[in-house]
Amino acid sequence: MTKTFCPYAWMHLSAATDGNIRLCCNSTISDPLIKDNNGDNMHVADIKTIQDAFNTDMYKDIRKKMIAGEKVDLCQRCYDVENNGGWSIRNNAVKHFGIDKYVDNTDSTGYSKNIEIRSLDFSWSNYCNLKCKMCSPDATNQLVEEFIHFGENYRDVDLDKWTFDALYNTLETVSPNLKEILVTGGEPLLNKDFLKYIDYLVEKDYAKDIVLLFHTNLTIMPSRFMERFGKFKHTQIHISIDGTEDTYEYIRYPGKWKVVERNIAKLAEYIKSSKNMGAEAHVVFQSYNMHNICSLIKYFNQFKDIPNFETLPYFITTYHPWHSSIDNVPVKIRKQYTNDIKKLINELEIDTSTHFYGSLKNCLAMINEDELDMQEFLEHVQSRDEYRKQNAFMVIPWMLNV
Repeated sequence: MTKTFCPYAWMHLSAATDGNIRLCCNSTISDPLIKDNNGDNMHVADIKTIQDAFNTDMYKDIRKKMIAGEKVDLCQRCYDVENNGGWSIRNNAVKHFGIDKYVDNTDSTGYSKNIEIRSLDFSWSNYCNLKCKMCSPDATNQLVEEFIHFGENYRDVDLDKWTFDALYNTLETVSPNLKEILVTGGEPLLNKDFLKYIDYLVEKDYAKDIVLLFHTNLTIMPSRFMERFGKFKHTQIHISIDGTEDTYEYIRYPGKWKVVERNIAKLAEYIKSSKNMGAEAHVVFQSYNMHNICSLIKYFNQFKDIPNFETLPYFITTYHPWHSSIDNVPVKIRKQYTNDIKKLINELEIDTSTHFYGSLKNCLAMINEDELDMQEFLEHVQSRDEYRKQNAFMVIPWMLNV
């Protein structure tokens, strides 16, 4: 059971950018959403009672499998990380929330008594200011026009029910017992509803017991947000960043490296003067940045003497879209960059016992030796470059030799 069990199936309320409930943000397969007993998606704003929402047939089946030690299809990404020697989201959930009390509270049908939400995870709208190469319109509204131009399918996001006011009843129910909150987007620092919720948690005196984590591209640092973060038990800022300088600007278009670099420096100063704030970089390990991973590791290593500023980024394996996969990099080049990364880790004497190193180890372990036909990839890159007025061949060195 310990290799398949995850307490998130009992106490974690997670919602995608359209507000529909999912098991967690790491859920696998093409349709990761939790269904009601009619087979329909469930929106956070439509929850009548938490007890009923978390005891649908789908939730009960997931819990039965976990207790029986059976694998759950939705959890395959965590299993993959663990099989590669990494530290998964499931591992982290078990560490922080345990197992026994949830098993003891569950009957043979998978029904769980006295559901109490301790962890909240909202991908709170797709409102964003960037058009990242590996992203899609369901996570940034800025890409809708581009996807339409190229005739690509995407999931439309209806934000009418995805507001603080629309969610108020559900948030009022779950907030008193929360121990952690994770907010992604879109860009949370552009989200007025996220700010309203932070103010609500502070006013209700719940914030002091909550660890707040959120992802930001850090192209902006609104003071109205920053001054409130100190009210929480701890605030951990996840900097979404995938490269330095030209690589950064190519992937995170139309972001500017100098702006982000300046904001990272400001954040480092915030952290120095704060006892309850920390930061870490989150990097999508992909075809567009494998050449720049060493530069990125070196960049963040400059902050190694700042407490609570994690200097080795957390690396995320790319599952989609297809063109961002490392498989698009020629095998010979993959091996070269892999060796360069491993050599740098040794030179910098990076701590290999952390889950940050585990995430890098997992990404490297996922690299195979399958050589793909480059033509489709090159055609995709060139067409998008022409649309965006960019030039991958000026940024990604290995492409010059393909």
